[in-house]
Amino acid sequence: MKCKYRQGSKECNLPALKNSKDGYCILHERSDNKDIEEFRKAIEEKLSKGDFDFSGCYFPPDFSFEGVIFEGDVDFTLAEFKRADFSGAEFKGKAKFSLTKFYGVPGLYPAANFRGAKFHDEVRFGGAKFYGDCWFDNAKIEKIVFDNTDIQGRLEFFVNELNSAEFKQTSASYIWIGKNTSTIPRESERLHVKYLHFEFVTVSDQALFENLDVETAIFFGLTAGCCQFKNVRFKRVGLNVSSRLTSERSPGYFFMDDAELGSDYNEDEIHVDIHSDSSLRLTNVKFYTKTKLLLRCKDEAHLRDVEFYRDVDFHVSEFYGETYIDAKFHGKIDLRGTKFLGKARISGNFENVLLAGCDVEHVDLTYVRWRRDYKILDEIELENTTKSGEIKEIESKWKNIETVYRKLKLSYKNHGDYDTAGKFHYREWECKRKRVGKYSTKTVKGKLLNFIATNFSWINLYRIIFGYGEKPFRVIFASLFVILLGALVYMFYGIVIIPEYRIIDYKVSITSSTPIKEILSDFLYCFYASALTFTSLGSGEFYPYSSVSKAFAVIEAFLGVFLISLFIVVFTRKMLR
Repeated sequence: MKCKYRQGSKECNLPALKNSKDGYCILHERSDNKDIEEFRKAIEEKLSKGDFDFSGCYFPPDFSFEGVIFEGDVDFTLAEFKRADFSGAEFKGKAKFSLTKFYGVPGLYPAANFRGAKFHDEVRFGGAKFYGDCWFDNAKIEKIVFDNTDIQGRLEFFVNELNSAEFKQTSASYIWIGKNTSTIPRESERLHVKYLHFEFVTVSDQALFENLDVETAIFFGLTAGCCQFKNVRFKRVGLNVSSRLTSERSPGYFFMDDAELGSDYNEDEIHVDIHSDSSLRLTNVKFYTKTKLLLRCKDEAHLRDVEFYRDVDFHVSEFYGETYIDAKFHGKIDLRGTKFLGKARISGNFENVLLAGCDVEHVDLTYVRWRRDYKILDEIELENTTKSGEIKEIESKWKNIETVYRKLKLSYKNHGDYDTAGKFHYREWECKRKRVGKYSTKTVKGKLLNFIATNFSWINLYRIIFGYGEKPFRVIFASLFVILLGALVYMFYGIVIIPEYRIIDYKVSITSSTPIKEILSDFLYCFYASALTFTSLGSGEFYPYSSVSKAFAVIEAFLGVFLISLFIVVFTRKMLR
């Protein structure tokens, strides 16, 4: 009587056991009490014939394939193992473990042991279940696929060689992938992988990636209790990782130490999306390629010795706890929409930064280096837009940049750097002035209207006279200009010197024979008279002669009171700060 086991179109040709309730042979009989020797002989006979179809086989506890060489394709579909041992085995063809079940003893025996195994072709664990740990230490693997696999234990993947690995819709309690080394890892001691793919993988405890060098890495929907990357290099990467708080053993942190992402020859943009329910730390990480970085951290976030060699877009990241960013930026920085809701400090080069919509008022920026004119990239780009004639919502855009400068001013005020706060106060008012020029620059009329609006407004006068309150010594120069102008008015429109009863009026009295010494003497006296009038001190030794001189004397006295008062207020405010 033949074995009644069927799997699709496959039939078993072995004879059924006499005492089998299901009519199964020695290989498919699902009993731990079957004759082990008879089972072993049946396996050896299949191996000797080059028959590597073990689909549906039920392997008794501790049955070992240690050191066995499988010359062709192997099929363990729907097989069942208890403490499977494939240590040192060699698979020269494809290996299939679809819907296979592996049972182990937690803390004592792994569910499957593939230590030192060699897979020369593809090995698949589609739908397989591991009720315990699974070990691949020191294995050599061409391509391995975990698809819809359930690993209720640790997956230790410290292999010697790995070309490609895919994990799709897989769950495990612990995943450890990389190359084991007892010394300080060198370049040659990294595990070199061509392709690493994680898609909707859940790790309840910890996911650890150590000593890896991967050409293409895709992490799409990796969720772990804790996630760590140590001494890794990804030349092309898409990283979407979530570290969530699940237990005391899994505090929900994300750590990346001594890592390199992208490559100097790679023009593509890499995406890094990290969500941490606890701490987030990037230490000594280098981004060689244009990077879109989305970070969401509910606790401490530390980016130390991080270097971005090209543009980086923080892509509306969110930092809820204490945040510290110490980075070198060699390209453009996009912090638009980024939220810093806790205490934060940033150091680095902000010469090319976009900040619209960023909660920058909560950030300590005293260690940031800005452009010499303290312009942010938002303003520079908007200036270029207006020059090209694009004026859609131009007023609201200038208001947004004005708000950014106001927030920067508040940030520096809050951290005691009033000098830099004043620089951003100046830029805030510059945006107010430029906001007035809202006409299209595509026409001559529009250019003229913009010129008039921005250069002949009270705001521009405010800028010229004392730099929006940040440059008090401009008031002195403005005062000197008024006094000098007064001296010329009095010299050419007449002033009477009372003691001598002499009239200085060069509009009518100057001739080619007038000595230079006399002209200079008269100018100095007019300058003296203008200064006394400006300061409102007055003097009984002179008075204006013509109506023009009299009118200007009144205006000068008024301007003198205004400018002197203005200087006192601005200078006192500046010094007190």
